[in-house]
Amino acid sequence: MEYLLLSWSRIPTILICFTIFLFNELNAQTNHRKNMKYDKTSRIPVVMFDIKTIKYTGTPENAARQYLIENKDLLGLKENIPDLDVIKVKESPAGFHILFQQVYKGIPVDGATILVSTNKENRIRAIINNYQTIIDLNTIPNINGTQALEIAYKSISYYQSEDILKSNNELIIFSNDDDGYQLVWRNYVQPKSTGEIWCILIDAHNS
Repeated sequence: MEYLLLSWSRIPTILICFTIFLFNELNAQTNHRKNMKYDKTSRIPVVMFDIKTIKYTGTPENAARQYLIENKDLLGLKENIPDLDVIKVKESPAGFHILFQQVYKGIPVDGATILVSTNKENRIRAIINNYQTIIDLNTIPNINGTQALEIAYKSISYYQSEDILKSNNELIIFSNDDDGYQLVWRNYVQPKSTGEIWCILIDAHNS
């Protein structure tokens, strides 16, 4: 058995070095985290700002996508982010803002977007992460869009069907605090008499 022999004269120096090491480690962790806001449950960053990255090649969209792929584990994303579609790219005086929409089996997830901001040099500067982790969900609806609209009309029964100015709907995945994720038809209905636009959610499985 081998022993490490230390003289008392070297102990203070070792303790000082160890203290400096711990301080540097703590300081590095603090600097890394102070520009992030985490989800309380998942501990995944939902806001990242003052990010410092390399200068990416290609378009701002390419830069944003590459950064998300490189940081998929940190942000809780899938390999190669196949479930993120770019739905908007907007230029501002500071740079570009690329908005990704999350889809699950091809269906948009309500409110599940990631906004990536770059500067004019194609460096990532900020991220707002609303990505949702969905384990398993049946995405085959029991009612179609036309049936969902009929149910929506009946839900505001004091309007006659001929009073409808326009309407449309889309199949989405909706986060319900009580029941988890649900497949729903999101219907927009606008009666002629008032001009109001109603947003009515109809459960696509149980209507």
